[in-house]
Amino acid sequence: MKKILSATFVLFVLFDADLLAINIYVSNNGDDSPSLTRGEYTDPVKTLKGAYDLIPNPLTESCNIILKNDGGPILVAPSPEAGILWTKSGSAIYPILVTSESCYSTLTRSSESPTKMVKILHANFVSFSYINFTNCIQGAFELSNADYCRIEYCTFSGIGTVAPQSTGIIWIGHNSENPSSDSSSAYNYINDNYFYQLLVNPLDTIRKLHQTIYVSVQAKFNQIYNNTIVDPPAYSIQYHHDDITNNQSSYNILIQNIGNGSGSKALSLSCENSEDINTIENNNLTTNYIHDNQDPVNFKSRFTF
Repeated sequence: MKKILSATFVLFVLFDADLLAINIYVSNNGDDSPSLTRGEYTDPVKTLKGAYDLIPNPLTESCNIILKNDGGPILVAPSPEAGILWTKSGSAIYPILVTSESCYSTLTRSSESPTKMVKILHANFVSFSYINFTNCIQGAFELSNADYCRIEYCTFSGIGTVAPQSTGIIWIGHNSENPSSDSSSAYNYINDNYFYQLLVNPLDTIRKLHQTIYVSVQAKFNQIYNNTIVDPPAYSIQYHHDDITNNQSSYNILIQNIGNGSGSKALSLSCENSEDINTIENNNLTTNYIHDNQDPVNFKSRFTF
């Protein structure tokens, strides 16, 4: 009898723990206007911004934002807004996850914009997985003083050719709102993503500043691996500026097919002349596969260290 009671108690505890999660549903058929049932499966919100507004702050349970596939692409924010500022944190015990209900839902915006689709500012333990991001050539994510975040198993592409910007499709670094502060982005994972159709025009010198993944000042202990990048805007992965330590970029597939001269590089690690190169240390950029089908004369210029 005691054994049966013990087993029953364990099953109850496990079931009860599973209930400690908030599920917020998003559909293009949804509605962001207030209602008592807003965000439930049968009454979803319409945009990622609408779901974000429903996340309690602080969290006392895990939170899942689930993108449904029943109404077409989902806007990151109501038009004409091009992005969302994300300042709500999860925790190691109660993380925040944004994912698709089944297969891959599409998260987009009405047009390309230099505004990042999702700017995670001074927030931790936020993850995005199994999502198609479109209209994001000029910026999908900025991890700005963000720790323990994950972007994984997603795809990133644009629709048509856009003007080049000084930016990254995914940018990792310090607090861009307060650059002088000690505000590193650390222990983030960018893995198993697919980047394609990332064309910019004209192919001028500013193109050299347009990266797929940009690892910037105060990026520390971040992991970038198992990503496939096909024909980046310019750099596939660039580490630039000082105070960049203990990051790893490995097992990525970087494919450079378009002949854009020295303006296009697979891997780059550099800093400005005024910066302290000695603060760029213990970064691992090994074991990457690079296919370069461009001008062989410029092949060595694809790698800058």
